[in-house]
Amino acid sequence: MINTQIFYALNPWQKSPWHLEPKLLNRAVTAKFIQQLDGSYIQVLTGARRTGKTILIHQCVDHLLRQKALSPKNIFYLNFDDLELRSELKSNPHLLLDIITLFSGKPLEEHAAPVYLFLDEVQKFPVYFDQLKLYYDTFRPKLRLMLSGSAALEIGSRTAETFAGRIQQTRLFPFSAKEVFQNHFPEWPLPSVLTELLENRFEEATWRQLQTHLLPSAPRFGAILRQMLASGLLPQAYLSENAEQQLAYLRDYRITYLEKDIRSLAQVGNLEEFGRLLNLLILQMGNLLNKTSLSNDLGIAQNTVRKYISILEQTFLLELIEPYTGHPRKNLVKSPKIFFFDVGFFGLVSGLTNDQLQAASGKIGAVFENLCFNEIRKVTSLLPQSPQMHFWRTVDGAEVDFVIETDKLLLPIEVKFSSSYGQADIKNLLKFKTAYSAKVEKMVFIYNGPFQHREDVLYLPIWLI
Repeated sequence: MINTQIFYALNPWQKSPWHLEPKLLNRAVTAKFIQQLDGSYIQVLTGARRTGKTILIHQCVDHLLRQKALSPKNIFYLNFDDLELRSELKSNPHLLLDIITLFSGKPLEEHAAPVYLFLDEVQKFPVYFDQLKLYYDTFRPKLRLMLSGSAALEIGSRTAETFAGRIQQTRLFPFSAKEVFQNHFPEWPLPSVLTELLENRFEEATWRQLQTHLLPSAPRFGAILRQMLASGLLPQAYLSENAEQQLAYLRDYRITYLEKDIRSLAQVGNLEEFGRLLNLLILQMGNLLNKTSLSNDLGIAQNTVRKYISILEQTFLLELIEPYTGHPRKNLVKSPKIFFFDVGFFGLVSGLTNDQLQAASGKIGAVFENLCFNEIRKVTSLLPQSPQMHFWRTVDGAEVDFVIETDKLLLPIEVKFSSSYGQADIKNLLKFKTAYSAKVEKMVFIYNGPFQHREDVLYLPIWLI
Protein backbone atom coordinates (compact mmCIF):
# COMPACT_ATOMS: atom_id res chain seq x y z
CA MET A 1 0.00 0.00 0.00
CA ILE A 2 1.15 3.56 -0.66
CA ASN A 3 3.02 5.34 2.12
CA THR A 4 0.53 7.52 4.05
CA GLN A 5 2.92 10.45 4.45
CA ILE A 6 3.67 10.51 0.74
CA PHE A 7 -0.02 10.26 -0.13
CA TYR A 8 -0.98 13.27 2.00
CA ALA A 9 2.01 15.24 0.75
CA LEU A 10 0.71 14.69 -2.80
CA ASN A 11 -2.94 15.15 -1.79
CA PRO A 12 -2.93 17.90 0.88
CA TRP A 13 -6.63 18.72 0.23
CA GLN A 14 -7.53 15.27 1.67
CA LYS A 15 -6.00 16.05 5.05
CA SER A 16 -6.82 19.69 5.79
CA PRO A 17 -8.14 22.88 4.12
CA TRP A 18 -6.08 23.58 1.02
CA HIS A 19 -5.68 26.60 -1.21
CA LEU A 20 -3.95 27.05 -4.54
CA GLU A 21 -0.79 29.13 -4.30
CA PRO A 22 -1.63 32.78 -5.08
CA LYS A 23 -0.49 34.95 -7.99
CA LEU A 24 -0.22 32.21 -10.57
CA LEU A 25 0.04 33.54 -14.08
CA ASN A 26 -3.21 32.95 -15.96
CA ARG A 27 -2.77 30.53 -18.84
CA ALA A 28 -4.99 30.16 -21.89
CA VAL A 29 -4.89 26.37 -21.83
CA THR A 30 -6.16 26.15 -18.22
CA ALA A 31 -9.79 26.97 -18.97
CA LYS A 32 -9.79 24.64 -21.97
CA PHE A 33 -8.41 21.70 -19.99
CA ILE A 34 -10.75 22.25 -17.04
CA GLN A 35 -13.70 22.34 -19.43
CA GLN A 36 -12.66 18.93 -20.74
CA LEU A 37 -12.51 17.27 -17.30
CA ASP A 38 -16.12 16.12 -17.43
CA GLY A 39 -16.03 14.98 -21.02
CA SER A 40 -16.36 11.38 -22.09
CA TYR A 41 -12.63 10.90 -22.73
CA ILE A 42 -9.53 10.11 -20.73
CA GLN A 43 -7.67 13.43 -20.60
CA VAL A 44 -3.97 13.22 -21.55
CA LEU A 45 -1.76 16.22 -20.74
CA THR A 46 1.65 16.23 -22.40
CA GLY A 47 4.52 18.68 -22.73
CA ALA A 48 8.20 19.19 -22.08
CA ARG A 49 9.61 18.94 -18.58
CA ARG A 50 8.80 21.85 -16.22
CA THR A 51 6.26 23.59 -18.43
CA GLY A 52 3.72 23.67 -15.60
CA LYS A 53 1.79 20.38 -15.85
CA THR A 54 1.63 19.80 -12.10
CA ILE A 55 0.47 23.38 -11.50
CA LEU A 56 -2.25 22.90 -14.11
CA ILE A 57 -3.37 19.74 -12.30
CA HIS A 58 -3.54 21.73 -9.05
CA GLN A 59 -5.66 24.35 -10.83
CA CYS A 60 -8.01 21.54 -11.86
CA VAL A 61 -8.19 20.36 -8.25
CA ASP A 62 -8.92 23.90 -7.08
CA HIS A 63 -11.72 24.18 -9.66
CA LEU A 64 -13.28 20.91 -8.52
CA LEU A 65 -13.14 21.96 -4.86
CA ARG A 66 -14.22 25.62 -5.19
CA GLN A 67 -16.40 25.78 -8.29
CA LYS A 68 -17.97 22.31 -8.27
CA ALA A 69 -17.98 21.92 -4.47
CA LEU A 70 -16.68 18.37 -4.83
CA SER A 71 -15.59 16.51 -1.71
CA PRO A 72 -11.79 16.37 -1.25
CA LYS A 73 -12.23 12.61 -0.82
CA ASN A 74 -13.18 12.38 -4.50
CA ILE A 75 -9.91 13.82 -5.83
CA PHE A 76 -6.72 11.75 -6.02
CA TYR A 77 -3.25 12.60 -7.37
CA LEU A 78 -0.48 10.01 -7.75
CA ASN A 79 2.94 10.31 -9.36
CA PHE A 80 4.55 7.40 -11.17
CA ASP A 81 7.97 8.87 -10.44
CA ASP A 82 7.51 6.99 -7.16
CA LEU A 83 9.46 3.73 -7.56
CA GLU A 84 7.71 2.15 -4.59
CA LEU A 85 4.28 2.90 -6.06
CA ARG A 86 5.27 1.32 -9.39
CA SER A 87 6.62 -1.73 -7.57
CA GLU A 88 3.39 -2.12 -5.56
CA LEU A 89 1.29 -1.78 -8.71
CA LYS A 90 3.23 -4.60 -10.37
CA SER A 91 2.37 -6.97 -7.52
CA ASN A 92 -1.18 -5.61 -7.01
CA PRO A 93 -2.69 -4.21 -10.25
CA HIS A 94 -5.82 -3.11 -8.36
CA LEU A 95 -3.87 -0.98 -5.88
CA LEU A 96 -5.46 2.23 -7.23
CA LEU A 97 -8.91 0.97 -6.29
CA ASP A 98 -7.59 0.02 -2.85
CA ILE A 99 -6.14 3.54 -2.41
CA ILE A 100 -9.50 5.12 -3.30
CA THR A 101 -11.26 2.87 -0.80
CA LEU A 102 -8.71 3.46 2.00
CA PHE A 103 -8.46 7.24 1.77
CA SER A 104 -12.09 8.04 0.90
CA GLY A 105 -13.68 5.52 3.25
CA LYS A 106 -15.68 3.68 0.58
CA PRO A 107 -15.08 1.80 -2.63
CA LEU A 108 -15.30 3.56 -5.98
CA GLU A 109 -18.69 2.13 -6.93
CA GLU A 110 -20.32 3.54 -3.76
CA HIS A 111 -19.37 7.16 -4.51
CA ALA A 112 -22.37 9.25 -5.54
CA ALA A 113 -20.23 11.88 -7.28
CA PRO A 114 -17.46 11.09 -9.78
CA VAL A 115 -13.98 10.28 -8.52
CA TYR A 116 -11.18 12.19 -10.29
CA LEU A 117 -7.86 10.38 -10.56
CA PHE A 118 -4.83 12.40 -11.74
CA LEU A 119 -1.81 10.26 -12.66
CA ASP A 120 1.44 12.12 -13.36
CA GLU A 121 4.57 10.98 -15.25
CA VAL A 122 2.68 7.99 -16.65
CA GLN A 123 5.32 7.43 -19.34
CA LYS A 124 7.41 5.89 -16.54
CA PHE A 125 4.95 2.99 -16.27
CA PRO A 126 3.41 2.20 -19.67
CA VAL A 127 2.82 -1.46 -18.78
CA TYR A 128 -0.06 -0.23 -16.59
CA PHE A 129 -1.97 1.37 -19.48
CA ASP A 130 -4.02 -1.78 -20.16
CA GLN A 131 -5.20 -1.76 -16.54
CA LEU A 132 -6.23 1.90 -16.84
CA LYS A 133 -8.17 1.11 -20.01
CA LEU A 134 -10.00 -1.61 -18.08
CA TYR A 135 -10.90 0.89 -15.34
CA TYR A 136 -12.13 3.42 -17.90
CA ASP A 137 -14.32 0.86 -19.65
CA THR A 138 -15.63 -0.59 -16.38
CA PHE A 139 -16.26 2.45 -14.20
CA ARG A 140 -17.07 5.39 -16.51
CA PRO A 141 -18.54 7.89 -15.90
CA LYS A 142 -17.99 7.22 -12.18
CA LEU A 143 -14.20 7.37 -12.64
CA ARG A 144 -12.62 10.33 -14.44
CA LEU A 145 -9.02 9.70 -15.53
CA MET A 146 -6.41 12.41 -16.22
CA LEU A 147 -2.94 11.29 -17.33
CA SER A 148 0.11 13.51 -17.74
CA GLY A 149 3.68 13.01 -18.84
CA SER A 150 6.78 14.77 -20.10
CA ALA A 151 7.82 12.41 -22.88
CA ALA A 152 5.88 11.28 -25.91
CA LEU A 153 8.15 8.27 -26.33
CA GLU A 154 5.67 6.20 -24.36
CA ILE A 155 2.72 8.42 -23.54
CA GLY A 156 2.21 9.37 -27.17
CA SER A 157 2.47 6.06 -28.99
CA ARG A 158 1.25 3.80 -26.19
CA THR A 159 -1.79 5.88 -25.25
CA ALA A 160 -2.81 6.16 -28.89
CA GLU A 161 -2.49 2.39 -29.23
CA THR A 162 -3.98 1.29 -25.91
CA PHE A 163 -6.66 3.97 -25.48
CA ALA A 164 -7.75 4.20 -29.12
CA GLY A 165 -10.97 6.23 -29.29
CA ARG A 166 -10.85 6.96 -25.55
CA ILE A 167 -8.39 9.86 -25.18
CA GLN A 168 -8.31 13.61 -25.68
CA GLN A 169 -4.79 15.04 -25.75
CA THR A 170 -3.71 18.53 -24.69
CA ARG A 171 -0.16 19.78 -25.05
CA LEU A 172 1.24 22.24 -22.53
CA PHE A 173 3.89 24.66 -23.75
CA PRO A 174 6.05 27.13 -21.78
CA PHE A 175 4.42 30.50 -21.07
CA SER A 176 3.14 32.27 -24.17
CA ALA A 177 4.14 35.84 -24.92
CA LYS A 178 0.49 36.81 -24.75
CA GLU A 179 0.13 35.30 -21.27
CA VAL A 180 3.15 37.28 -20.09
CA PHE A 181 1.93 40.53 -21.64
CA GLN A 182 -1.57 39.98 -20.26
CA ASN A 183 -0.11 39.47 -16.80
CA HIS A 184 1.71 42.83 -17.05
CA PHE A 185 -1.31 44.63 -18.56
CA PRO A 186 -4.43 42.98 -17.11
CA GLU A 187 -6.52 46.05 -17.93
CA TRP A 188 -6.23 45.46 -21.69
CA PRO A 189 -7.69 42.36 -23.36
CA LEU A 190 -5.23 40.91 -25.83
CA PRO A 191 -7.18 38.60 -28.15
CA SER A 192 -5.47 36.80 -30.99
CA VAL A 193 -5.45 38.24 -34.50
CA LEU A 194 -4.40 34.84 -35.88
CA THR A 195 -7.33 33.11 -34.21
CA GLU A 196 -9.76 35.64 -35.66
CA LEU A 197 -8.24 35.35 -39.13
CA LEU A 198 -8.35 31.54 -39.06
CA GLU A 199 -11.93 31.56 -37.77
CA ASN A 200 -12.99 34.21 -40.31
CA ARG A 201 -14.15 36.78 -37.74
CA PHE A 202 -11.48 39.48 -38.01
CA GLU A 203 -12.82 43.00 -37.35
CA GLU A 204 -10.27 45.67 -38.21
CA ALA A 205 -12.02 48.49 -36.33
CA THR A 206 -11.74 46.60 -33.03
CA TRP A 207 -7.98 46.20 -33.44
CA ARG A 208 -7.41 49.80 -34.43
CA GLN A 209 -9.23 50.92 -31.30
CA LEU A 210 -7.17 48.55 -29.15
CA GLN A 211 -3.99 49.87 -30.77
CA THR A 212 -4.72 53.42 -29.61
CA HIS A 213 -4.84 52.19 -26.01
CA LEU A 214 -1.63 50.13 -26.32
CA LEU A 215 0.61 52.76 -27.96
CA PRO A 216 1.56 54.56 -24.69
CA SER A 217 2.79 51.23 -23.28
CA ALA A 218 4.92 50.33 -26.33
CA PRO A 219 8.28 50.92 -24.54
CA ARG A 220 7.27 48.53 -21.75
CA PHE A 221 6.12 45.96 -24.29
CA GLY A 222 9.53 46.24 -25.96
CA ALA A 223 11.38 45.71 -22.69
CA ILE A 224 9.32 42.61 -21.91
CA LEU A 225 10.00 41.23 -25.38
CA ARG A 226 13.75 41.68 -24.93
CA GLN A 227 13.58 39.77 -21.65
CA MET A 228 11.67 36.91 -23.30
CA LEU A 229 14.24 36.65 -26.09
CA ALA A 230 17.02 36.36 -23.53
CA SER A 231 15.42 34.19 -20.82
CA GLY A 232 12.95 32.18 -22.85
CA LEU A 233 9.51 31.36 -21.49
CA LEU A 234 9.97 28.29 -19.33
CA PRO A 235 8.11 29.46 -16.21
CA GLN A 236 10.97 29.33 -13.72
CA ALA A 237 13.54 30.71 -16.17
CA TYR A 238 11.36 33.67 -17.13
CA LEU A 239 10.54 34.41 -13.48
CA SER A 240 14.21 34.29 -12.40
CA GLU A 241 15.36 37.40 -10.57
CA ASN A 242 18.43 37.99 -12.74
CA ALA A 243 20.41 36.67 -15.72
CA GLU A 244 22.69 34.56 -13.49
CA GLN A 245 19.75 32.69 -11.94
CA GLN A 246 18.17 32.27 -15.36
CA LEU A 247 21.31 30.70 -16.84
CA ALA A 248 21.79 28.48 -13.78
CA TYR A 249 18.22 27.21 -14.17
CA LEU A 250 18.56 26.54 -17.91
CA ARG A 251 21.88 24.76 -17.32
CA ASP A 252 20.26 22.58 -14.67
CA TYR A 253 17.31 21.90 -16.99
CA ARG A 254 19.62 20.68 -19.76
CA ILE A 255 21.55 18.42 -17.37
CA THR A 256 18.35 17.02 -15.85
CA TYR A 257 16.91 16.35 -19.30
CA LEU A 258 20.02 14.44 -20.37
CA GLU A 259 20.40 12.59 -17.08
CA LYS A 260 16.76 11.69 -16.37
CA ASP A 261 14.90 11.61 -19.68
CA ILE A 262 17.62 10.56 -22.09
CA ARG A 263 19.91 8.32 -20.05
CA SER A 264 16.94 6.05 -19.36
CA LEU A 265 16.42 5.46 -23.09
CA ALA A 266 18.28 2.36 -24.22
CA GLN A 267 18.63 3.59 -27.79
CA VAL A 268 20.94 6.47 -26.76
CA GLY A 269 24.31 4.82 -26.76
CA ASN A 270 26.48 7.88 -26.25
CA LEU A 271 25.12 10.65 -24.06
CA GLU A 272 28.02 12.98 -24.86
CA GLU A 273 27.46 12.90 -28.63
CA PHE A 274 23.72 13.29 -28.07
CA GLY A 275 24.43 16.42 -26.02
CA ARG A 276 26.68 17.83 -28.73
CA LEU A 277 23.97 17.27 -31.34
CA LEU A 278 21.46 18.97 -29.06
CA ASN A 279 23.72 22.04 -28.80
CA LEU A 280 24.28 22.16 -32.54
CA LEU A 281 20.55 22.03 -33.27
CA ILE A 282 19.86 24.81 -30.75
CA LEU A 283 22.35 27.04 -32.55
CA GLN A 284 20.70 26.22 -35.88
CA MET A 285 17.14 27.12 -34.86
CA GLY A 286 15.23 28.45 -37.83
CA ASN A 287 17.59 26.80 -40.34
CA LEU A 288 16.99 23.97 -42.78
CA LEU A 289 17.80 20.55 -41.38
CA ASN A 290 20.88 19.03 -43.02
CA LYS A 291 21.53 15.56 -41.58
CA THR A 292 24.61 15.06 -43.74
CA SER A 293 26.24 18.23 -42.41
CA LEU A 294 25.35 17.34 -38.82
CA SER A 295 26.76 13.86 -39.29
CA ASN A 296 30.03 15.23 -40.70
CA ASP A 297 30.38 17.95 -38.04
CA LEU A 298 29.85 15.50 -35.18
CA GLY A 299 31.54 12.45 -36.69
CA ILE A 300 28.52 10.19 -36.17
CA ALA A 301 26.43 8.14 -38.58
CA GLN A 302 23.41 9.71 -40.28
CA ASN A 303 21.17 6.96 -38.89
CA THR A 304 22.30 7.95 -35.40
CA VAL A 305 21.57 11.63 -36.15
CA ARG A 306 18.13 10.64 -37.39
CA LYS A 307 17.45 8.56 -34.27
CA TYR A 308 18.59 11.31 -31.88
CA ILE A 309 16.47 13.93 -33.66
CA SER A 310 13.46 11.63 -33.32
CA ILE A 311 14.05 11.43 -29.56
CA LEU A 312 14.25 15.22 -29.33
CA GLU A 313 10.97 15.50 -31.19
CA GLN A 314 9.25 12.92 -29.01
CA THR A 315 10.38 14.61 -25.80
CA PHE A 316 8.89 17.89 -27.10
CA LEU A 317 12.18 19.80 -27.29
CA LEU A 318 12.52 19.94 -31.05
CA GLU A 319 9.97 20.46 -33.79
CA LEU A 320 10.57 20.10 -37.51
CA ILE A 321 8.17 21.80 -39.89
CA GLU A 322 7.86 20.62 -43.45
CA PRO A 323 7.81 22.94 -46.47
CA TYR A 324 4.50 23.75 -48.09
CA THR A 325 4.43 21.82 -51.36
CA GLY A 326 0.93 22.45 -52.65
CA HIS A 327 0.48 23.17 -56.34
CA PRO A 328 2.66 24.35 -58.02
CA ARG A 329 5.21 21.82 -56.75
CA LYS A 330 8.22 22.55 -58.93
CA ASN A 331 11.35 24.37 -57.74
CA LEU A 332 10.56 24.06 -54.02
CA VAL A 333 12.98 23.19 -51.21
CA LYS A 334 12.04 19.88 -49.56
CA SER A 335 14.10 19.87 -46.31
CA PRO A 336 12.31 20.68 -43.02
CA LYS A 337 13.22 23.60 -40.75
CA ILE A 338 14.43 23.29 -37.16
CA PHE A 339 12.68 24.96 -34.23
CA PHE A 340 13.40 24.55 -30.53
CA PHE A 341 10.66 24.54 -27.90
CA ASP A 342 12.13 27.50 -26.00
CA VAL A 343 14.54 30.24 -27.10
CA GLY A 344 16.22 30.70 -23.71
CA PHE A 345 18.68 27.91 -24.46
CA PHE A 346 20.25 29.84 -27.35
CA GLY A 347 22.08 32.19 -24.98
CA LEU A 348 23.14 29.28 -22.77
CA VAL A 349 24.66 27.30 -25.66
CA SER A 350 26.07 30.24 -27.66
CA GLY A 351 27.63 31.88 -24.61
CA LEU A 352 26.23 35.27 -25.64
CA THR A 353 25.10 37.57 -22.84
CA ASN A 354 21.72 39.24 -23.11
CA ASP A 355 23.27 42.47 -24.43
CA GLN A 356 25.45 40.60 -26.90
CA LEU A 357 22.47 38.65 -28.21
CA GLN A 358 20.47 41.84 -28.75
CA ALA A 359 23.40 43.40 -30.62
CA ALA A 360 23.98 40.42 -32.92
CA SER A 361 21.44 41.16 -35.66
CA GLY A 362 21.79 37.82 -37.44
CA LYS A 363 21.48 35.82 -34.23
CA ILE A 364 18.61 37.83 -32.71
CA GLY A 365 16.68 37.49 -35.97
CA ALA A 366 16.84 33.68 -35.79
CA VAL A 367 15.87 33.68 -32.10
CA PHE A 368 12.95 36.03 -32.81
CA GLU A 369 11.76 33.78 -35.64
CA ASN A 370 11.88 30.77 -33.30
CA LEU A 371 9.97 32.73 -30.65
CA CYS A 372 7.30 33.63 -33.21
CA PHE A 373 7.08 30.00 -34.31
CA ASN A 374 6.44 28.92 -30.72
CA GLU A 375 3.81 31.62 -30.24
CA ILE A 376 1.96 30.62 -33.41
CA ARG A 377 2.01 26.97 -32.29
CA LYS A 378 0.59 27.92 -28.91
CA VAL A 379 -2.25 29.85 -30.55
CA THR A 380 -3.14 27.18 -33.10
CA SER A 381 -3.01 24.38 -30.49
CA LEU A 382 -6.03 25.97 -28.76
CA LEU A 383 -8.20 25.88 -31.87
CA PRO A 384 -10.82 23.12 -32.20
CA GLN A 385 -9.07 21.81 -35.31
CA SER A 386 -5.35 22.53 -35.06
CA PRO A 387 -4.17 23.63 -38.53
CA GLN A 388 -0.99 22.50 -40.26
CA MET A 389 2.09 24.72 -40.08
CA HIS A 390 4.68 24.93 -42.85
CA PHE A 391 7.20 27.28 -44.43
CA TRP A 392 7.71 28.05 -48.12
CA ARG A 393 11.00 28.31 -49.96
CA THR A 394 11.87 28.09 -53.64
CA VAL A 395 15.23 26.95 -54.94
CA ASP A 396 15.94 30.48 -56.20
CA GLY A 397 15.70 31.88 -52.65
CA ALA A 398 12.15 33.22 -52.29
CA GLU A 399 10.96 32.34 -48.79
CA VAL A 400 7.98 32.85 -46.51
CA ASP A 401 8.80 32.04 -42.89
CA PHE A 402 5.51 30.32 -42.01
CA VAL A 403 2.39 29.12 -43.81
CA ILE A 404 -0.66 28.12 -41.78
CA GLU A 405 -2.86 25.71 -43.72
CA THR A 406 -6.52 24.94 -43.00
CA ASP A 407 -9.10 23.21 -45.18
CA LYS A 408 -10.26 26.58 -46.49
CA LEU A 409 -7.29 28.93 -46.55
CA LEU A 410 -3.56 29.53 -46.50
CA LEU A 411 -2.16 32.23 -44.22
CA PRO A 412 1.44 33.21 -45.11
CA ILE A 413 3.47 34.87 -42.34
CA GLU A 414 6.75 36.76 -42.57
CA VAL A 415 8.83 37.60 -39.47
CA LYS A 416 11.40 40.37 -38.96
CA PHE A 417 13.04 41.67 -35.78
CA SER A 418 12.55 45.33 -36.64
CA SER A 419 10.30 48.22 -35.70
CA SER A 420 9.80 49.22 -39.34
CA TYR A 421 9.20 47.61 -42.71
CA GLY A 422 9.54 48.33 -46.40
CA GLN A 423 8.19 46.95 -49.64
CA ALA A 424 11.16 44.56 -49.89
CA ASP A 425 10.08 42.91 -46.61
CA ILE A 426 6.77 41.73 -48.05
CA LYS A 427 7.85 40.84 -51.59
CA ASN A 428 7.89 37.10 -50.85
CA LEU A 429 4.45 37.29 -49.22
CA LEU A 430 3.19 38.79 -52.47
CA LYS A 431 4.94 36.06 -54.50
CA PHE A 432 3.28 33.41 -52.38
CA LYS A 433 -0.12 35.03 -52.82
CA THR A 434 0.39 35.12 -56.59
CA ALA A 435 1.27 31.41 -56.60
CA TYR A 436 -1.67 30.35 -54.42
CA SER A 437 -4.18 33.15 -54.97
CA ALA A 438 -7.24 30.90 -54.70
CA LYS A 439 -6.62 30.21 -50.99
CA VAL A 440 -4.82 33.36 -49.79
CA GLU A 441 -6.97 36.23 -48.53
CA LYS A 442 -4.73 37.91 -45.95
CA MET A 443 -1.00 37.99 -45.26
CA VAL A 444 0.76 38.66 -41.94
CA PHE A 445 4.01 40.48 -41.18
CA ILE A 446 5.18 40.09 -37.55
CA TYR A 447 7.58 42.77 -36.32
CA ASN A 448 8.11 45.17 -33.40
CA GLY A 449 6.04 48.09 -34.62
CA PRO A 450 2.35 48.99 -34.17
CA PHE A 451 -0.63 47.16 -35.62
CA GLN A 452 -1.38 48.24 -39.18
CA HIS A 453 -3.50 46.92 -42.04
CA ARG A 454 -2.48 47.93 -45.54
CA GLU A 455 -4.04 46.32 -48.56
CA ASP A 456 -4.07 42.59 -47.69
CA VAL A 457 -1.12 42.66 -45.26
CA LEU A 458 -1.61 42.80 -41.48
CA TYR A 459 1.44 44.16 -39.65
CA LEU A 460 1.41 42.73 -36.14
CA PRO A 461 3.54 43.09 -33.00
CA ILE A 462 4.16 39.73 -31.33
CA TRP A 463 1.74 40.45 -28.46
CA LEU A 464 -1.19 40.46 -30.87
CA ILE A 465 -0.40 37.09 -32.48
